[in-house]
Amino acid sequence: MSSAHHISGFPKKFLEFRLSLFLLLSVLREFGFKGLKMLRKYLKDERALLNTVPNRYVKAGKDIIAVSDMPPMNSKAFRKAVIRDMEWILQEKAPGLLFAIFCVSSRCPYTCSYCYNSALHSKEERMELPFLLESIEKLQKAGVQSIYLSGGEPMMRFDDLLKILKHFQNSGIRFWLLSTGWKLNHESLRELKNAGLKGVMISLDSFDAEQINTVKGSSKAFDQSLSAMKAASENGLIVTVDAVLSRNLLDKDPFEKYVQTAGNAGAVFINAYAPKNTEGDNSDAYAAYSLKDFQKLQNRIDENHRDKKNMPIVYSPDLWEAKRGCVGGKLFVYIDPDGNVKICPFVQKSYGNIKTGDLSQILDEIQKRFDVNRCAVNEMLKKKLF
Repeated sequence: MSSAHHISGFPKKFLEFRLSLFLLLSVLREFGFKGLKMLRKYLKDERALLNTVPNRYVKAGKDIIAVSDMPPMNSKAFRKAVIRDMEWILQEKAPGLLFAIFCVSSRCPYTCSYCYNSALHSKEERMELPFLLESIEKLQKAGVQSIYLSGGEPMMRFDDLLKILKHFQNSGIRFWLLSTGWKLNHESLRELKNAGLKGVMISLDSFDAEQINTVKGSSKAFDQSLSAMKAASENGLIVTVDAVLSRNLLDKDPFEKYVQTAGNAGAVFINAYAPKNTEGDNSDAYAAYSLKDFQKLQNRIDENHRDKKNMPIVYSPDLWEAKRGCVGGKLFVYIDPDGNVKICPFVQKSYGNIKTGDLSQILDEIQKRFDVNRCAVNEMLKKKLF
């Protein structure tokens, strides 16, 4: 089975040429000839989606992907997303939801010190399968195209995961699994892939096995993450790493060693997050970033996008959102293990609970919101760095 891989050079440029033609036609259909002026103005804005891509893309089957949170670049859904982005940047029109992080399990085998929802972990599940299916249907009706099944550890509900994927197999939703790698092996991944899973996002924060095992509270955690990534890649799934990077990884040599480790295990993307202030007890290794640390991370990402053609593509959601403003509640929503609907995992305010309120109404209210709740990191970067 063909694994996801990077494309660059002429194949990338040819794809961009085709995308430009199709995008131009889409803009003309949407706005008429005034769309040409809008498109030119949009492409000059550094926040534009098409101005934030690296020197390579990922090819997974027939899909060409620039970032795992967006639809494939060679799809109508991507062109529609670009048009929404144009309206957002140029006209301040709400773009509509693209994806959702849905915590389908409240159980987890690990005890990560920096986990942002560890206080909601429990021995019993809080939401039954029929309720999960109903909620996903409402997310799709709200425009959500990609759903990240999270937890806790979603593999604690493996049988239910298969039922969810099979129920929506022909719906057009792109499903991803956010996992520690626990219980992800060739057999389980093959079943998930056949049921409709598109990719996995595995948590791996370092190339140091001892550090990972200590943070997660298991001597097997590091090896399980790597073996899960390799097995996922070999089964044709897109492999992304979700990484909370400690400050000692921001220097050039350790950063490149970390990226190489993830790439050797099959990763094609890395989402690099700064440590957040959570309810857990963060050690010095996971202390919050200073502005200087964020600037170092930006330097590493610039180098990765410019020079490393065969390595995983690294993004920082924190830095990307700092340029655009918080996208929580605009492009995505987060539903925690207890059913609370939030604009982001790192913003504590709940806009309602899907167990006691109607999810469709909650999503409508979030889209209409005028408050500026956002995490402390976005607040700092927006004011100080950009």
